[in-house]
Amino acid sequence: MRDITIWAVNVGKNAEAESLFLSKSIISPGLSKMPDLSYAGDREAFKVRYQQSYPSAKASDLPLMAAQVFRFVQEIGDGDFVVFPAKLSRKVHIGQFSGNYTFRPSVSANFPHQRPVRWLKEFSRAQFSQGALFELGSAMLVFKVKGHTEEFRAALERKLATPDEKILPSVPVATDEIEEQTRDFVVRQLSQFSKSGFEKLALHLLEKVGYRTRAVSTGDNTAEFLAYKGLLGFEPPVVKVQLRLDGKFTEPHLQGFVQTLGSNECGLVISAGSFPASVWQAARNQVNLQLIDGAGVADLMFSLYDQLDLHQRQMVPLKRIFVPDLTIGETAD
Repeated sequence: MRDITIWAVNVGKNAEAESLFLSKSIISPGLSKMPDLSYAGDREAFKVRYQQSYPSAKASDLPLMAAQVFRFVQEIGDGDFVVFPAKLSRKVHIGQFSGNYTFRPSVSANFPHQRPVRWLKEFSRAQFSQGALFELGSAMLVFKVKGHTEEFRAALERKLATPDEKILPSVPVATDEIEEQTRDFVVRQLSQFSKSGFEKLALHLLEKVGYRTRAVSTGDNTAEFLAYKGLLGFEPPVVKVQLRLDGKFTEPHLQGFVQTLGSNECGLVISAGSFPASVWQAARNQVNLQLIDGAGVADLMFSLYDQLDLHQRQMVPLKRIFVPDLTIGETAD
C-alpha cells in the first residue's frame, strides 16, 4: 500500500454517532452550534466562528479547537483514511474519505458538519496495542494519526499482529486513560474465558449484588438463568438473565429475548464482548431491560473486586492503585 494519511475523529459517547456514521456513510466532529463552514476562510476566521458559536469557551482553547475544525473542513484529502473509535460498542472502525465537507443539519442536527466515508473494516479494541489505543484516546476531536500509522495500515491489509499488552513508557498516560487501559485488559481476559468460566464469573457478580440464581437453559455459547432475591425466589422482580460468550447479539435476538419476559420479569443480557450500536439504541426503548457488555462487566469487577473469591481474582488479576482525581476540585482550607 502506498504512503497513506490517517486521521482520527474522536466523538460520540452514545450510540447515536456510531449508528448515524455507519448507516449514512459519513463522519462528523459534532459541533452542532457552528454554522456552515464551507466558505469560512483561514484559521483565524475559523477561530472567530468558533468563538461566536461557543462564547463561553476559554480563550486558551480557541486556537486548538479552531485548528481541529479547520483540519476537518479544509485539510483532509479525498482518499485519506479515517479511524473512528466508537465509545459504546467499543469497536474501532476504519474507512476512507470519499468526498468534500458538507453541511447537512437535515441529516443530523447533532452532527451537521459531515464528510462522506466509505467504511472498510471494523475491529475490536483488543486487536490493537495499548499504544495505539492511547493515541486514539486523545482529547482532540480531529487529529492526524502519527505514532501508530503502521499498525492501522496493517489492520487495513489484514496483517494485524497480536497486540503487545505492555504499557509503553513513552506514552503519556492520563488518569482516565489508565482506567480505560485496565478496562481493555479485563475485556481481553474475558475473551479467553471458557463458557463455564464466564458463567461462573457472571453468577458470582450477581451473587455479590444480592441475587440468587437458578439455571434455565444452556447452549453452545449462551446460557439463561433466573436471578431473584429472597430464599424462595418469590420476591419480585425476577430477572431473566441471558449470558452471551460469542458477542453475536443482534436486534432480532434482543426482540426475541424481550418477548420471553413475563409481566413481572426484567431482562438482563450479559456479554463477554460488545453489542452493536443498533442493539443499544433498541434497548433504550425497553424499560425492563438492561445490557451489560464486556466493559460493563469490567466496571462491575472494579466496584466489587475486593469481594470476589480468589479464583475469580486470579482469572482477572488486578491491583488497586491511587491516581489523581481532578474531578473533586479544590477543597476549602
